[in-house]
Amino acid sequence: WSMLLDWHKLQRKRVHTFHQVRSLIGRVRHLPNILSSDKEAVAEAERQAINFPCQSLASDLTLLALIEIVKVIKERGWDWIWAVCLIHDAILFMVKKEHLDEGCQLIYDKMVGITQVLRDKFKANFSVPIQVEIKYGDHFGSGIIWKPQ
Repeated sequence: WSMLLDWHKLQRKRVHTFHQVRSLIGRVRHLPNILSSDKEAVAEAERQAINFPCQSLASDLTLLALIEIVKVIKERGWDWIWAVCLIHDAILFMVKKEHLDEGCQLIYDKMVGITQVLRDKFKANFSVPIQVEIKYGDHFGSGIIWKPQ
């Protein structure tokens, strides 16, 4: 718990010093309100400095995984799986039923393996294992949990 509080303190110090914070892969969030005379605006900038690196990383990991998945789909010429949309930290695919296991396995492997992309492309060390849950069903938001092979 104290490590988390120390990290919060560090993020506050960074935003007061640099008026911005960075995500693990280098995305920058400028927070000029940290200079405000309004205490509420400063507190909000501090909250954003704490939240941004985590929220940005989740979004970045999801987007990077989607890019890697689509590369494989195109390379293999698969016409039975389509990326439909990205919603926060979720990706919606349409997959023909007869290819469900193959499609889910590709999605799972690329999402779990995204830390290698972080190391290769961004020189970012990421030691926390990625947890992936895949559900399939007739509509978004419900379904059966798919288990990797």
